Amino acid sequence: MLQPIKHSIVRLAVKVTLVFVISLPALADDAELPPLSIDVQMDHSAVKAGQAATHYVVVDFSAPESKIRREQRPLINLALVLDRSGSMKSAGKMSYAKAATLNIIDMLSVEDQLAIVEYDDLINVLWPSSPVETPELIKSRVSELYPRGSTNLSGGLMKGAEEVSNEINPDGVNRVILMSDGLANRGITDPDQIKRLVRKARAKGMTITTMGLGLEYDENLMQGIAEAGSGSYYYIESPTSISRIFRQEMYAMANTVASNAEVVFTPGEGVSKVDVFGYETTENGSIVSIPMEDFYSGEKRTLIIRLQVASQFPGEMRLGTLVLNYKNSERGKSESITRTLDLNVSDDQILVDASLDKDALAKAVLAEAGEEHAEVINLYEKGDIKSAKEKVAGLVTFLKESNQALGDISIEKKLEGLGMELEEMDRASSSTAERSKYLKSKKQQLFYASKGKQAKYLLQEGSFGMEVENLQQALKERDFYQGPIDGVFSSTLKEAVIKYQSQNNLKADGIAGPLTLKALGLY
Repeated sequence: MLQPIKHSIVRLAVKVTLVFVISLPALADDAELPPLSIDVQMDHSAVKAGQAATHYVVVDFSAPESKIRREQRPLINLALVLDRSGSMKSAGKMSYAKAATLNIIDMLSVEDQLAIVEYDDLINVLWPSSPVETPELIKSRVSELYPRGSTNLSGGLMKGAEEVSNEINPDGVNRVILMSDGLANRGITDPDQIKRLVRKARAKGMTITTMGLGLEYDENLMQGIAEAGSGSYYYIESPTSISRIFRQEMYAMANTVASNAEVVFTPGEGVSKVDVFGYETTENGSIVSIPMEDFYSGEKRTLIIRLQVASQFPGEMRLGTLVLNYKNSERGKSESITRTLDLNVSDDQILVDASLDKDALAKAVLAEAGEEHAEVINLYEKGDIKSAKEKVAGLVTFLKESNQALGDISIEKKLEGLGMELEEMDRASSSTAERSKYLKSKKQQLFYASKGKQAKYLLQEGSFGMEVENLQQALKERDFYQGPIDGVFSSTLKEAVIKYQSQNNLKADGIAGPLTLKALGLY
């Protein structure tokens, strides 16, 4: 069972030794700033001498928002891999998928590369990778698709990766988008084998995004492919949302500022174990490498590393060195940012307590809670509902006790969501469809939360994206919001949220957490 992360708040001025080294060439006054910045925090900057301890390194990535003109954006090398199996006939899924594909074609320029692969039990390259010089001809080919056959998901995926690989642009965005509504039942079906193939494709310089449509697909496989391919994962409950999801992915590609990103962490001698939340890793001796998704303009992301630190003598201790490597999409050059982490080992417990960083510790608490929550979902999926509910109770206790001194709003909203979890489990047990909805939505929520993205359960001023669009639309339909549907959580939207909360017996804090989102049908 999780134990509350011990901490105490002591007001005392402490000098924290954190050395920042940016390994970029000196910039002239009129030169452009790097497309990425990183802020590295530790839950404590000091540790008690003679005691082994667990420490957390919290890395916040930020890609400053910038207006990227069409002629300046990176060139896109894209393969769309479309499921055309017989199940795509239901609910008009094939029609919506084709319409979304036609929209993507319209968004690409003549310099971009596009391949379209369609698959059922057979694999067919509907349009081989080539510049988008004849969009109307490509559209006519797409329009001829109709549902048929079984699902050779791995075959379609690997053919799409092959098309992208043939035209790899080291200075552009190289991506495969895989969409499926069913189970992989032809070709290679073993998830581990498929993920090994995906990692090989990722090593060639491409990322792989997956989109699961409806309630019948294997979310564990689709999420696993996205993780192995350093891509995004989308659960699309309704086919009417396909176009908006495609548009969001296209926005990210067109506004990519850094690609081929990877974090390399080299621990110091006193670090006995390194764990990374939410990302696949590779290890070379003690060095841990963490492939990352491409970064797009305005994006924020968080990486949390848990370190087991052995007992040390008083003095300064090198926790490790963290390096972010990436390709600057605008300059077409490889760049890196380096952070060196030093820890103060002290006999003075007051000094150690005073070195607490509440914000960093709150993020670490949420990471630990996310890992435990994933185990809750795993137990429920296996049919051990009793143990799942018991673990929810333990998780609530852990978060409440950990948040007593932190007072963190994100932890508060996580608790708000967990307060509805038992009811959600009971509803999920009422039918196969409800069970599938529950599992898919929770896994997607945890997938993004593990990367510091809380939009699936917490929206507040400063948030942006498709989830904010959904919130704006829901409030507009109820006559609480009159502003634009632009995906930006503005002060005007906050006022609308407060007004809605006040009239619906909800805490009027202007933050759209689980209870508010549920009341609006968005959770």
